[in-house]
Amino acid sequence: APLPLDAAWRAQLTRGAVVLCTTADADGDACRALTERGIASMAAAPITIEGRLRGCLRFDQLDCGTPWSQEALMVIRTAGVIFSAALRHREAQTDLEQSEAKFQRLVEHAPDVVYRMSLPDGRYEYVSPAATEVLGYAPDEFYRRASFIEAILHPGWIAYFKDQWSRLLAGEMPPTYTYVVIHGQTGEPRWCTQRNVLIRNGRGAPVAIEGIISDITAQKVAEARLHQSEATLNGIMRAAPIGIALNTDRTMLLVNDRLCEMTGYEREELVGQLTRRFYATREEWERVGQELVDQLNVDSTASIDTRWVRKDGTVFDVWVTATCLTPRDYPGGVVFTALDTTTLR
Repeated sequence: APLPLDAAWRAQLTRGAVVLCTTADADGDACRALTERGIASMAAAPITIEGRLRGCLRFDQLDCGTPWSQEALMVIRTAGVIFSAALRHREAQTDLEQSEAKFQRLVEHAPDVVYRMSLPDGRYEYVSPAATEVLGYAPDEFYRRASFIEAILHPGWIAYFKDQWSRLLAGEMPPTYTYVVIHGQTGEPRWCTQRNVLIRNGRGAPVAIEGIISDITAQKVAEARLHQSEATLNGIMRAAPIGIALNTDRTMLLVNDRLCEMTGYEREELVGQLTRRFYATREEWERVGQELVDQLNVDSTASIDTRWVRKDGTVFDVWVTATCLTPRDYPGGVVFTALDTTTLR
């Protein structure tokens, strides 16, 4: 059940620290919040994105007989870091998807640059008014100079232009060009994509090119952010001391080295596969899945004790914890951690 965050707990989580609290050392509203829910001891790990507290992962004990061990605290702290990184990754991916959708709408409806250029002289026969906004130059400036696009290209793309121009005059043209221009009004670099149609005469010789130029700078920025987020997530997964995987519909999309070590499988044998291979029987796999789903329908984190089978056939005890990337939306993606509890037992 939701647990109101005491001001002291919130301050501690904001600093990036794990909160440990029992009814014995809590007072006031904090104590009542615990006792009303039958919680004897609680540990909470912060979920932060870019230094901002977004929530916490809470772990409850119903009795004080077993104190939190250092191993358990390490798992809790690591789970908070992993979930923060996974949520950051998910939001970056969402930003990219939204940017791509916006770009598609712009191509269909927004005033992108539409032009026609004759070949081989490179004279512009038509340039739409959107050139002023997208490229920073009015259409008249294109009409006054043949191959004006070469003059506004970023210097790093001149060699690319010359190579593609020679191919174009020979009748070779890809369906799209991607390049960077220097905007005529702001002086800033702008990423552009250009969709092309090559016009030929009756003898098959190229006589004109028609194209639509769109500004995709926002998409490129979103892609860079996603790549950075993926690198951060992969780095954390490599360093984590527990098995970790990112799942959709119980299919593993990402796995870390520790999970491979625990189970004896290579990464290539796990990515894209169901977690069914970790269980001796389908019945146990389905039991664990149903129990986790039942818990995730109530809260965003679920845990269960089960047994896995390594690739070599040996059986070991494991504590599995699953956390939704989006609260109560397990179909949208789940991060699960696996802790080998055989030695602890």
